[in-house]
Amino acid sequence: MAESCRGCGDIYLTKPALELLTLLGSFAFLPVGERDGKAVHISDSGEEHINSLKALILNGLVSLDWTRPLEGCDYSAYSGFDRLGSIALTARGQDALDTLDVLGVEE
Repeated sequence: MAESCRGCGDIYLTKPALELLTLLGSFAFLPVGERDGKAVHISDSGEEHINSLKALILNGLVSLDWTRPLEGCDYSAYSGFDRLGSIALTARGQDALDTLDVLGVEE
């Protein structure tokens, strides 16, 4: 899938990465954990987002913060992880979402 945001060129995301980006558009922050050196977000359904999260980070669409786990968040799904943190949209990520609303998604 491709979508183009103002001035930053085409961004190619898989459907799961696009769904995670859209989810981040609905919530200010989401929990994340690190296991085996990889950032992992676990959805409410228990699905682990590793590659999707990596793609969003590499494209500068989300930021990852290991110093701020979410207060009051249930991290029980992350038991045994090396560390806990949070992810949030960057300005570029918000621009990409805004552009999606206007231009849509190319299959």
